[in-house]
Amino acid sequence: MEKQIEKNRKAKTSIEIMHHYAHNVFESEKVGDYWYEGNCLYCNSYLIAKQIDGFTIIEKNFNRVGAFGNGNNSNTIMSACQGVENRTPILYTKLRSLGDKLTDEDRLNIVLFNVNEAMSEIYDHYNRLNKLIIDKRLFIAYIRDEEDLIKTINDVIKLNCKLLNVDKKLVLNYIPNITVHTIVKYTNWSDTITSSSKIDKPISYYLKPSKWFNKKQRYELEFKLWKSKYWNTITLHNTTYREIYDDVEKRKEFEISCEQHKALEKQRKLLAQEEHSKKQLELQQELLDRWLSGEKIQTYLGALPVHLRLKDDIIETTKGANVPISHAKLLYAKFKECIINDKSWVYKGHSLHIGNYTVQEINKNDNGIWYIQAGCHYIKQEQIESFIKLNNLNW
Repeated sequence: MEKQIEKNRKAKTSIEIMHHYAHNVFESEKVGDYWYEGNCLYCNSYLIAKQIDGFTIIEKNFNRVGAFGNGNNSNTIMSACQGVENRTPILYTKLRSLGDKLTDEDRLNIVLFNVNEAMSEIYDHYNRLNKLIIDKRLFIAYIRDEEDLIKTINDVIKLNCKLLNVDKKLVLNYIPNITVHTIVKYTNWSDTITSSSKIDKPISYYLKPSKWFNKKQRYELEFKLWKSKYWNTITLHNTTYREIYDDVEKRKEFEISCEQHKALEKQRKLLAQEEHSKKQLELQQELLDRWLSGEKIQTYLGALPVHLRLKDDIIETTKGANVPISHAKLLYAKFKECIINDKSWVYKGHSLHIGNYTVQEINKNDNGIWYIQAGCHYIKQEQIESFIKLNNLNW
């Protein structure tokens, strides 16, 4: 029986092998193109994750999702590594350049990479949203709310510096590797770009807006940002945006009309979104029913709580993890004990295991619903009891 359980514990899917890698189940293991050995996870010969000094460093550019969305990417690995004790997942590139220990230079480069990613995402979002530019060097000119921007960048710097024990001053002197484009128009699925330039000042410069513009430039910036906010919201008749902006009374009336129109449009989109979410939930419920009946489903059922099913002597989850039923029965006994005594259990040195995974806690949420958390799995009492009832288990 012991040999049978050990055999069943081997990974059978790419998702499960990522869970096994995250929890260091075996020294090495392979399923299809995915395999791990020691602290490294691979897809064929491509290094996609490496465990070093309390971190799981994941290759940001890894993407095998494909046209049908049935593959894996860096987010899949990140999800499998969430909640693992004493090992924080973090994105990076150039994993092969990292040794068995993180040097001070490695830590700084990882922080700078994540800061650069955050700034690039902000720039790209607002550039495509507004299609305007004031100063090619200052991508911050695209941001409507400077305080929100500064807070976003500061939060990324603070979090990553604390996580990797890096001096914030080193980051503030860093010049991001971002190319800024002046985009004229968008046609035939591509942007027409007239010119490009690099961000050429350290991050500290972009966190002090008082240095960016003189009075005339500030006026022009505020006007264009105001114009982009209300662009094409309602139709203009015999006037221009500049004329409205320069007349305080006209501007106030115009803004009220635009906000009323936006509120109606928001309500319309909200109803459409609710209808779409309802259809997606119905689709996922249909897929869940097929999965519970034993069918193999490729689609990630993220809109639904984690569910369980029994296959031979193995319990499978909708997140792709497998555990022996004998382990689950012992954990359920502890789960019922916590409920009966109304006393939670939280990992504090003494651990509980289910299969290859460590249980973080047995607790109840703010709504009084009991749950088990193990790794990235958050399993509610309703789904646990439903599984037991469906399979006629005498637990």
